[in-house]
Amino acid sequence: MGGLRNFLEFRKQDYQLMLKYYPNNSLIKNIVYCWKKYRYQQKYNFAHLEFFCLHLGEKNESDVAKLYPRKLQAELYGKVNDGSMWAITKDKFASYQILKEFYKRKVCGYNPSPNQTVKSFYDNYDWKSDVLEFIKSHTRFIIKPLAEACGMGVKILEKLPTDDAELLLKQYIADYPKGFVLEELIHQHAALAKMHPSSVNTMMVNVFNSEGYADGRVEIQFPCFRVGRHGAVVDNAGSGGIMVAVDAKTGKMIAAADEEGDFYKEHPESHIPFDGEIPFWSDLIIAATNVSKAMPKLKIAGLDFALDREKGWSLVEINVEPYMIYQIATQKGIRDYMDNFAKKCGVLEPKKNDR
Repeated sequence: MGGLRNFLEFRKQDYQLMLKYYPNNSLIKNIVYCWKKYRYQQKYNFAHLEFFCLHLGEKNESDVAKLYPRKLQAELYGKVNDGSMWAITKDKFASYQILKEFYKRKVCGYNPSPNQTVKSFYDNYDWKSDVLEFIKSHTRFIIKPLAEACGMGVKILEKLPTDDAELLLKQYIADYPKGFVLEELIHQHAALAKMHPSSVNTMMVNVFNSEGYADGRVEIQFPCFRVGRHGAVVDNAGSGGIMVAVDAKTGKMIAAADEEGDFYKEHPESHIPFDGEIPFWSDLIIAATNVSKAMPKLKIAGLDFALDREKGWSLVEINVEPYMIYQIATQKGIRDYMDNFAKKCGVLEPKKNDR
């Protein structure tokens, strides 16, 4: 009885969500959408909110089957990416130590309790001297939690030359007790800054590294340009930003949407259309390929790059479990590619009831 009660409660919640996302639908249509949501969650493993951002209610089932749910993405990353690299890339300072040449800016870090996997990156590192020197020599910089994602806790800090560095360090440790990194600011290229000047608007490039497998090459797939909104410092979709799908071959913007599944032809605040090309595209492809080759144990990774007006494409961070937001912007499935890559890496195919 309790199972039936829970089932009915979840369906009631689903219907309330239909009223929020589809207020103009008829009663019958929203009931049908509730059934589709339940069916697609059970049959294809779509997460709760993917029904809305991927507009599954409006699609026929053959198109739904071409999409690749987030749950299956996470399972694939767990199979093809080396476990030690998860811990390293979750630690922003450890990532910097490995890929310093691609960051093109100074980064220093504080980690009060590094785990065994990243401990070697801190063993000979005099973090306090490095951080204090950084604070003394910079008046404006960025602070990030050591291991958080989606732009959480990221702030731009400003200080006066006369401010006491020791006191500021104590405050940063109090604010970020689990650790932090301090980074020099990226001075964003005007071509990307004009979309939303207060945020660093980044390119998320997904690299698929089959080195050591049949074809032995790095492929760039499903890139997205991410743009901030509402004066935010970060551009993440989870923080209200807009994701713009980009053609991997040409760098041309294709389609734009937010995490709620709303579509855009232009930025709603700057009114600049999402129809141009990302500048220096070939340079970005080269940089992303070289990062991937430097970390061959990562078969799939999401690389965030920003375009500095003087230094060119600079690595912002690495994600070993990137959410393929390209599907949300384009509403086109990537399942065939992901399944073929899984076969290439020799991991098991998805179960039949996931297809």
